[in-house]
Amino acid sequence: EFVADSVAALGYFRVETRDLRPQKFGSLDGLRFEVDAQTQEGLNIDGAVLAAMSKDGVLHLVMFLAPEEHYFSASSQSVEKILASAQVR
Repeated sequence: EFVADSVAALGYFRVETRDLRPQKFGSLDGLRFEVDAQTQEGLNIDGAVLAAMSKDGVLHLVMFLAPEEHYFSASSQSVEKILASAQVR
């Protein structure tokens, strides 16, 4: 809900999250999920999110948002590599 509310605060509409699943964020147990939204003009936006809470209560978050048409799928391999390599220091 925090991520969806934050994306909406950036000016996106119809923000929804989906496909929540576990994924490592470096050495931390994290969560991975997808985000769908729209711009005010009606452009569909897709997103990928990786989040984890450290033992000291700090939220670590990596989020990628891009237009659904072309840009999200064109960047998906790079985004997956980035999310898989994310580390907490």
